[in-house]
Order: sequence, then C-alpha cells, then structure tokens
Amino acid sequence: MDENFIERFVTLEADVAHIKLDLGQIRANYATRQDLEVYATKEDLAVIRSNYATKEDVAKLETQIAKLESRLITWFISTATALAAVSISAAIATIHLAG
Repeated sequence: MDENFIERFVTLEADVAHIKLDLGQIRANYATRQDLEVYATKEDLAVIRSNYATKEDVAKLETQIAKLESRLITWFISTATALAAVSISAAIATIHLAG
C-alpha cells in the first residue's frame, strides 16, 4: 500500500506542476473580468467622444447658423424688393395703358 501511495503522490505532484504551468499561461494570456470592464468603459467613452459634439463644434454650428440667417434675411429682402418693383412697374404700366 505504501508503494501505491507513493506512486499516486508522485502522479499528483506532476499533475499539480502541470496545473501551475497552465495557470501561469492563463494569467499571462487571458483577460480578467476587471480587464474587460475597463476595456468596455474605454470603448464606451470612445463611442461617446466620437458621437457627441464638443463645445467647439457647437460654437462652429452657431457661427454657421448666424451666417445662414444673414443670407436668408438678405435673400428675403431682395426678393421682396424685386417683387415690389415688379408690382409697381405692372401698376404703372396698367395705368399708362388704361389712360
């Protein structure tokens, strides 16, 4: 029985050595749950940063909107003036033709 015990003990020691080696490789090569959480947080942060506007982006947009508003007001006044001129010209032409 002693020989069987010693044989089993030697086998157990060899198995433990393999387990230690495997565990060392796992620790060296695989990510922990904490590593994954940190990665997910960084990835989420990157997505947020890529999809949302910065203060600088908002300032640029405000400038573009102000320029567009100025162009639209200029276009509206020009169009209204042109329509008024055409209307007055048509009225004057109608008066001259009728009179």
